[in-house]
Amino acid sequence: LHYPLRRQRQMCIRDSFLTDPIWSNRCSPTQYLGPARFRPVPMNIAELPPIDFVLISHNHYDHLDRWTVLQLKHKTVFVVPTGLGTWFKAEGFNDSDIIELNWWDQVEFNKSVSIIGTPAQHWTKRSLRDDMSSLWCGYCIVTPKSKVYFSCDTGYCDIFKVIGNRFGPFDLGLIPIGAYEPRWFMKAQHVNPQEAVQMHIDLKCKKSVGMHWGTFILTDEEVAEPKFELVRQAKAAKLKDDEFIVMKHGETSVVAQLDVEKEEKSELEKKKERKVGKEPKIEKKHLEVDASLKVDKMAEEMVMKG
Repeated sequence: LHYPLRRQRQMCIRDSFLTDPIWSNRCSPTQYLGPARFRPVPMNIAELPPIDFVLISHNHYDHLDRWTVLQLKHKTVFVVPTGLGTWFKAEGFNDSDIIELNWWDQVEFNKSVSIIGTPAQHWTKRSLRDDMSSLWCGYCIVTPKSKVYFSCDTGYCDIFKVIGNRFGPFDLGLIPIGAYEPRWFMKAQHVNPQEAVQMHIDLKCKKSVGMHWGTFILTDEEVAEPKFELVRQAKAAKLKDDEFIVMKHGETSVVAQLDVEKEEKSELEKKKERKVGKEPKIEKKHLEVDASLKVDKMAEEMVMKG
């Protein structure tokens, strides 16, 4: 995701980042078996602009793609949940390539972009013997001009009210809407469109984009059902027509227009720093969530146990 876009035509970017990128044809340990793409990638990975950082929410194969991250190796910084750095180091990444965040940890880049790891209701597993060996995270991305929330795969719980009260309102929410049937099996780990709308409300998002649907067929609902069901649920919740949208795969959307002259100057300074090899200043700390922001006890236990 490039956020915010300053000029749609020239695609000038203040800070450019990716979320759970996957360019492989299959989300699987092997490219010979496993779920294949329903839709092709909209661009080649070589066509990407310089990427400032990559957010990885958890270690499932449709979110952590080995081939893709290896193409970006040593070219950017990967922000990952606690415990996942071990996997990256085994793949030859340096310590300087990785930032691990626990829930409520915050990392700050050059005092201009802050990333905060936040809880979700999910789980992790990548092989036969690594159950729950690493954490899973949603992320708040905070700049002086904007706030973005990127959701991990998650079941619905009250933690989103806590996040919304603590860090909202958000200018943009990236919220999963697919891979939710059958409900008896998927409810605890993936929200459906109705629950996604409630997440949007809880998080206090001004605008949201539905994601996690239509790329791989992983569950029982019809592949296009999530986007149509989201329209129905948004209407039932009396949201504005463009408040929670679904984009076409490969589509570009301008979320905010900033001061072009000022931002282009900032971009030139950033490029100059990259050219002379100046390292960004990175600071990490743990945030204390206000005691008054209580989570329902059952929801809290579900989050902690995944």
